[in-house]
Amino acid sequence: MMNKNSNVFAVFIPDSPDKKTFKEFKEVKEFLDSPDGRKEGTRFKRCADNEELDSFYADSLNDEKTPKKSAVIEPVTPYKSLPSYRFTDLRMAIEKKRNEDFDKLLKENPRFLVNTNNDLPTIVQEGYRYNALHISCRSSNFYVAKRILDFACDYNWLTDAYGTDAGVKERSEVFLDALLNTPDLIENNTPLHYACKFAQLDIVKLLTGFPTCKREQRNKYNEAPLDMLCRGSKEVLKKKRNYARKLHFVSLIFLLI
Repeated sequence: MMNKNSNVFAVFIPDSPDKKTFKEFKEVKEFLDSPDGRKEGTRFKRCADNEELDSFYADSLNDEKTPKKSAVIEPVTPYKSLPSYRFTDLRMAIEKKRNEDFDKLLKENPRFLVNTNNDLPTIVQEGYRYNALHISCRSSNFYVAKRILDFACDYNWLTDAYGTDAGVKERSEVFLDALLNTPDLIENNTPLHYACKFAQLDIVKLLTGFPTCKREQRNKYNEAPLDMLCRGSKEVLKKKRNYARKLHFVSLIFLLI
């Protein structure tokens, strides 16, 4: 039983009696990488109470029992998957601040940003499992960081990416949460860790402007983003701290001073 006003992620698996629920989105992401999570027809939803939970499973079962003639009408994702070498083009555009090239690539195919198979950010750099927001924060590219987050909140953009507006609000919430809070593979740093590390206060302000951004999430060294502030740019440490004081960013970046 769920507590009143609590939230869980409910997962429906076709042809399975199991009613899986997860408290953390991180657990959902891990499940989506499992064989059951990759099963066609697997879906999930954030539920606020038991009534919504039961309704989700009932609706999912009804959909499963509906004759598959409806599959003819089912929208097909309008954009093809991308070969791995294309992500080098995206990464270089972000790192070199070739922002026009970035915009052209996203206009060509939104799957540079979003994996339409699971509503999660596309992995752009495999070894480190960086998504585009990780890279923009590491590269101090405010323009791209803002564009990425704007896309995540743009229902029209997501509708175009998926070829349907079904569940677009939930997709936007899941995608935005994952962009802001997914750690990389090597050090478990989030985009906010990198924005702090490289003293990019404009990007820090941008990220922390979203309520879903986890300001205290720890990396593998048990460091919160603030613990890494300016570490990647020691020579500007003093200047950046003074700049933050003058512009009253202190309250926006975790009451820094």
